[in-house]
Amino acid sequence: MKSTISRDTTLFDFILAGVIFAKKVKTFTSKASVGLAVTQNSGWDSNTSLLPIIPQIELGTSIKKYILDVSTKITDIKSFSDYTISEMIENNGIESFEALTDISCMEMNYDLKFKYIKLGFKFKVIGSGSRTNPLTIMINYANEKPFILYEYQKCLIKLPELLSLHSFLMYILEQFIDNLDEHLGSVSLLKKQEEVYFEKRIHDFNKSETIISLFKKQVEKFPNKIAVRYQRGGITFEELDKKSSELATFLIDKGVCSGQVVATTLVGIDAIIAIFAILKVGGVYLPVDKDNPHERIEYILSDSFCKLLLTGNEELSKSLKINTILYDDSFVENNVNLNSFPHIDSDNLAYIIYTSGSTGVPKGVMIKHSSVINMCEAFINDIGIDENDIIQQFASHSFDASILEIFGGLLNGCTLVMVNHEETKS
Repeated sequence: MKSTISRDTTLFDFILAGVIFAKKVKTFTSKASVGLAVTQNSGWDSNTSLLPIIPQIELGTSIKKYILDVSTKITDIKSFSDYTISEMIENNGIESFEALTDISCMEMNYDLKFKYIKLGFKFKVIGSGSRTNPLTIMINYANEKPFILYEYQKCLIKLPELLSLHSFLMYILEQFIDNLDEHLGSVSLLKKQEEVYFEKRIHDFNKSETIISLFKKQVEKFPNKIAVRYQRGGITFEELDKKSSELATFLIDKGVCSGQVVATTLVGIDAIIAIFAILKVGGVYLPVDKDNPHERIEYILSDSFCKLLLTGNEELSKSLKINTILYDDSFVENNVNLNSFPHIDSDNLAYIIYTSGSTGVPKGVMIKHSSVINMCEAFINDIGIDENDIIQQFASHSFDASILEIFGGLLNGCTLVMVNHEETKS
């Protein structure tokens, strides 16, 4: 079986098959394609044409058949070195042209310096105008040991991304060699240590956790630690828990129930108190930027079926056809029923954030508690933050980046330092 591959294909065919498959699984495309450099001379010169290779990638196909199919396509493409772009698009669709603006592969055949041969691969930065592609993969097998040169535009691709791609490509090719008669769908996309890591993440992820339950854990751990700073003021985790519970009780008294959308235009510490209060009653947090056009605010409130708005802006309160609560943190101090809140679980909606509407009307994106918890887990594992860190909260609450800043910080015991956007404008 392996002799058939060796006899009917070249090393270039084999590696190119790996590149195309790696691109497919990395980009989730149904028709993965790359640009194939077709030339009669060695090196990249005026006689080189760049044509797309778009093999069929069926996961039920054997690895051996897939490699042979790629090899056949390479042979066919080499006979069309004078193919024009217009002919190419007409015969193969626009994806054939897109292949030429992404990754290209080139076969080379000249001697290399020993230090390059010993390493087996090298990365080289190229100028944005020296290639049509952000990434060109040159495969050289003139010497006994094959060599891969990655030429890339660093304005579009970072070196760690290339290192990851090379490692992934080598892993794919190793599996191709060892499992020629297996189907493509059997190719593992994760190395053993990566599988162990993700299995641990899945095992550790507690689906019963909610934003509020995780917040309560931080309150128990760091009751007197400053949770949020804004301008010259601050509030501890324990104070934030108490004030949000007071406001939550007030909201229940006003008829707010589980699953109800509650909007807020509050900023600073008041905004954080309102967010946790809304979540404690099982409500769905809807951030609204008071500086948005009036028409956008009205549309968001209507589209989300929001019936209540918490705001500190009296003028806005009077201008909207919706029940509003003009927020004043002093009016909830006498509420003492702090813990009789509805039961919520990880499948409950936590918040709705609306898109900019640049391609039409704004669209609401609904996110569950479980998604926020998963993000916070990733924040710890992938970024490496802990309770000793300070997180700057810069993004407007109407943008989803604020969710990562607020919950990624507070649910991990960090101190949140909020930016005063009025000051940044002056």
